Amino acid sequence: MRNDDEDEILHTERIFQQYLVDEYIKLETQRLNFTVFNQDLFRMAMLQGLLDILQLGERDSSNIGKQNFLPSSFIGGPQDMRQRYMDAIALVQHFEAYDNIISAEIPDENTEPDLYSLVLKHMMHGPCGNLNPTNSCMKKKGYCKFKYPKSFADHTSKGIESYPIYRRRNVVVKIREQYLDNSWVIPYNPFLLGKFDYHVNVEICSDIKFVKYLYKYICKGHDKIAFSVHNNDTNAEVDEIKEYQSARWVPPPEAMWRLYGFSISEMSPTVCPLQLHLKGLQFVSFRSNANVDTVVNKPLIKQTMLTQFFQMNRTNAEAMELNLLYREFPEHFVWSSIEKMWTPRKQRRVIGRVVTYHPTEGEGIILECY
Repeated sequence: MRNDDEDEILHTERIFQQYLVDEYIKLETQRLNFTVFNQDLFRMAMLQGLLDILQLGERDSSNIGKQNFLPSSFIGGPQDMRQRYMDAIALVQHFEAYDNIISAEIPDENTEPDLYSLVLKHMMHGPCGNLNPTNSCMKKKGYCKFKYPKSFADHTSKGIESYPIYRRRNVVVKIREQYLDNSWVIPYNPFLLGKFDYHVNVEICSDIKFVKYLYKYICKGHDKIAFSVHNNDTNAEVDEIKEYQSARWVPPPEAMWRLYGFSISEMSPTVCPLQLHLKGLQFVSFRSNANVDTVVNKPLIKQTMLTQFFQMNRTNAEAMELNLLYREFPEHFVWSSIEKMWTPRKQRRVIGRVVTYHPTEGEGIILECY
């Protein structure tokens, strides 16, 4: 609290918090209204569906395509959060750089004397087991509840539904009147240990289940149930905008964060979503006042990330030499959404992610790639 601050609004406590939420809701409502009143900017349909309608003699596109949906460009919406979640999963699958972040070994006393003393002081478990059966970690059955000592390992590897198996080479030191080795070291981050000079156990959350667990609590919002009553019309569309707006959770800290325009999340390197579709079943965007014949006869309408990926592997010498998988392609080539073509990438700080589809979404996709 800034007791000498003359700005009285900062001292109104919960009233100030309510004010922040109200102001942000106004801002968010404006953004949602833009989406409501500009659905033509987001209207989409499958190319083959447009061709079928054109064969039936229909030229008006005002009744074609999905409407009343919240695009992924709306930050915090369900599509945006799902996309961020899938991007995080892609990063987990692409990178397993454990040793750059976590260490489970005693550092060299000559090259890192400070870190060496901190590890011996804060990050050595026990001893327990046969060396000290009365230690607090010992269970009644006679073994350590934290499963120490750990096994030695020359290289870090991914555990099965558990924490990673960290590199632990055989190095012995004398501590607490006992000779202990790397099997007793608690995993730590050297930077955090040096900064805080305290026991800081750090583990890598690298498994897919860990990422799902984190996103469940960070991004799911408050518990809610959404339902609607309607007739048996199978063509009835769900209004995603009203569904989102009718039940959402906006706490005061997030309201202030969003009002100032701060980033909600950051991801590095960038993840490039890759389209996956059958021939003629890619989604295309158009306006409701557009002529269907004009839409389907655009020069680049049939060129997509996937079709041009196959084209590059037939005609481009570099692509043929690298022999890349589809998900590896963005690491070496960049997609132009305007020119509808792949060009060589100069900075290779991007990874690819094939967009997944659930089997219940129809026969438009015959593959579920990951």
